[in-house]
Amino acid sequence: MPPRALLLDFQGTLARLRRPWATIYVQVARDHGIDADPGRMQDQLEEAMAELPREIDGAYRFSDAWFGSFVAHVLREGFGVREDVTAITRDLIDAFGDAQNYCVFPDARDLLLRAQDRPVGVVSNWGSHLTALLEGLGLDVDVVLSSACERLEKPDPALFSRALHRLGVAASHTVHIGDRIDTDVRGAEAAGIDAVWVDRSGTIPPPPRVQRVHSLREIELS
Repeated sequence: MPPRALLLDFQGTLARLRRPWATIYVQVARDHGIDADPGRMQDQLEEAMAELPREIDGAYRFSDAWFGSFVAHVLREGFGVREDVTAITRDLIDAFGDAQNYCVFPDARDLLLRAQDRPVGVVSNWGSHLTALLEGLGLDVDVVLSSACERLEKPDPALFSRALHRLGVAASHTVHIGDRIDTDVRGAEAAGIDAVWVDRSGTIPPPPRVQRVHSLREIELS
């Protein structure tokens, strides 16, 4: 039976960055006179993401305040930067909030067009500017839940349940679609929602009992 409502991940499902995230960090750092090496930047970003806690001085992950601490940690530990990084942080927030730095997958626009007759929500581990970014990309959905605003992040089933409540739909009538098994598929399933894994590469065997598609055009709505 086709779903009566859709929940969607953002990055990797609806859109992708045109350049690797480390490349954006390197460019902004160099704009501020920091000689940042791309390989070291990638390593530092991954290390900081793994090491830093979900909350820093009350700021939740991916909020602007948390992001400021994240940027300071990356530049301090990786490149010896000791001065204030407020201006660098602001430029990075602007870069990651700029729709021109993203490419919307054609099958995403197709899916949203086909789903115009039913409620659609976006659930993403993302910053507080996600709604404005979606608008800038021309992606029209009914509700947007970003982890920074909700102070919950996938795979916490409470975040998915909150999305269902705002859409006014039941879990049994909804499908969540995302590109990660650990956060999207497992989180949605924990909330009682059917999940579909978008595997655009087609190179990873799906785990048992995981629904997989290679394109959003494979999602049946009728």
